Amino acid sequence: MASEGKGKVAQQNPNRWDRGAVPPAPPESPGGPPPKGPMFPVGDEDPNVAFGDDESFGAFAFRPGELLVEVDEADQDELARSIGGDVLFRVGPFALIRGVDDVVGTGRRLRRSGRTARPNHVFFSNAGFLANPITFANPITFANPITFANPITFANPITFANPITFANGAGFGGSAGGDDCGCRTTRIPSRPPVHESKETIAQAANPYQPEPEGAVGAGVRVLVLDTGLAKKGHRPSFVADCLPWFTDSVDEPDEDGDEDVDPAAGHGTFIAGIIERQAPGASIRVDRVLSTFGWGDDARIAERLEMIDPEDRPDILNLSFSAFTEDDEPPPAISGVLRRLTDDGVVAVASAGNDGSCRAAFPAALSYVVAVGALSPLGQAFFSNYGPWVDACAPGVDVVSRYFTDDGKTKDSDGDLFAGWASWSGTSFAAPAVVGAIVARSSAVPAASPARERLASAVKAVVREPSLMRYPGLGTIVNVT
Repeated sequence: MASEGKGKVAQQNPNRWDRGAVPPAPPESPGGPPPKGPMFPVGDEDPNVAFGDDESFGAFAFRPGELLVEVDEADQDELARSIGGDVLFRVGPFALIRGVDDVVGTGRRLRRSGRTARPNHVFFSNAGFLANPITFANPITFANPITFANPITFANPITFANPITFANGAGFGGSAGGDDCGCRTTRIPSRPPVHESKETIAQAANPYQPEPEGAVGAGVRVLVLDTGLAKKGHRPSFVADCLPWFTDSVDEPDEDGDEDVDPAAGHGTFIAGIIERQAPGASIRVDRVLSTFGWGDDARIAERLEMIDPEDRPDILNLSFSAFTEDDEPPPAISGVLRRLTDDGVVAVASAGNDGSCRAAFPAALSYVVAVGALSPLGQAFFSNYGPWVDACAPGVDVVSRYFTDDGKTKDSDGDLFAGWASWSGTSFAAPAVVGAIVARSSAVPAASPARERLASAVKAVVREPSLMRYPGLGTIVNVT
């Protein structure tokens, strides 16, 4: 079984957290390399994402033909043949079976027979209402975000956490928060609408004056699971120790070669920059579990987490992606892996999602994960999910951070060269603000304490302390300077 380390745990690299360490090559994976490509292909290729709907709970997304089933390894091939598929790989106690014609119907039949079986749910990056971020040379020239026009007129909703549920802004998602929640089910379109908007503004001096190396966050290991870190040639110059987790944990602006920036490209780099700003002494690593179009799936993300050697474990995880699920049940693969990691003292922080809904979105809605919603200058960000399952909130509108740099070749959709900075919106960017606050707070705990003890104390101080100020439906307000 994968959870027992049969050939899938990366070789221990005791130096991977050292400053400037060389990222190791990833181990061989039956799940293949990190995801690439759009959700909906051009031409006759198979789509990467399919959609289901449940009248009681609402819409959800999954990988076509793929079903996660809890089954003993000795019995998995026979079970797979009985439902017309074959086993691709195992993750924890689950077999990922591909080639299943009716994923949702087959899963329901298996559950009626007493098995645990769920579609291989798709997670979406929680970048907000912009198709790509507004890129500019330096944030010092960016105006007060409150002067922006109505944000709902901005571009690409395909980068929302769950684009399948879009419709009337007053009724996103499905009922999951009680009779007074106000959510209602919306039917799914054939595919989400796609629009685009972007602007670039002038270069200015760097306003960030980070703390000296080794100060705030020193000794804390942060792992960001996202689109990866910008490939060399596009990577900005970080002050913090920020590197790819593996050699394939990188992304580029235009991976599909259509001469336009992919919707979620640079997402991981942007998030790493937010954490760096608050904790420049931390060791930040970025792994790739999402495509540059902002999607990844339960089985492959969980498999990537299972590659972590116990001796190389991070102290805190940033998970800026989310999914609505069938019957609003936790996605089985990633839920199990995160449970094991958090039981061992790893802190997991996840974005709540951008559907404007109180419906539970995973992995944030897991009780052992810190769920983070987004604030705007006027209160709750219009796109932020909310509800009793959300633990904390932080600024998520017009957030400024690092982005692709100019390699002299790649331009954004307006024909302008990149300049290393961008402004973006979404709960994706509120989550790393909370990660940064937790890591920074851990520096106030005596350095003699192990990093995980310091982080546990910091989570209590930043998020759990009863006397902290809270926002209805969004949890503790985390002030970010």
